[in-house]
Amino acid sequence: MQREEAIAILTANQEEIEKLGIKSLSPLSLFGSVARNEAKANSDASEF
Repeated sequence: MQREEAIAILTANQEEIEKLGIKSLSPLSLFGSVARNEAKANSDASEF
């Protein structure tokens, strides 16, 4: 998964994410191999 794909998935699911108690995606930070566009098939997306 590339950075743009991860951001698109998070954005597309923003309403469901907010139902889990996360108020906004705007302070969310993507880091790790996905953020660097170095992810492999078994990599996960790390958010903070």
